[in-house]
Amino acid sequence: EGARNWCPEELSVRQLFTHVLDVFGKPNKKFFDNLSMFATDATEKATLEGIISGSEEGKSLYKSLQSDFTHHADVFKRFPSARPPLEQLINMIPILKPRSYSIASAPLMHPDMIQLCVVQVDWNV
Repeated sequence: EGARNWCPEELSVRQLFTHVLDVFGKPNKKFFDNLSMFATDATEKATLEGIISGSEEGKSLYKSLQSDFTHHADVFKRFPSARPPLEQLINMIPILKPRSYSIASAPLMHPDMIQLCVVQVDWNV
């Protein structure tokens, strides 16, 4: 405990994807680069390689994915032939960062105001 990237010694694959890996985080270009190595569909592979190649089409697609708030899980849905082994996936997706607070807002309740509810997380897992 206390280590920056602390992780339990034993956990299920489900726990890995729900409590350790940031599958709903934004993928960077390195992620697309790594993922392209595992794509078995030629079109998907070319699209993934285009994202990292710097071509105008690739730049446009990457920008679109970023502006659409595409996360790692979305990318796997979009490129179903790209299935890296679990051992590789662990190194491709960053871990969740610790969060010591939560912030919530309710714009539908008070549309003309900005209100925040900030709660300090003080429980131990």
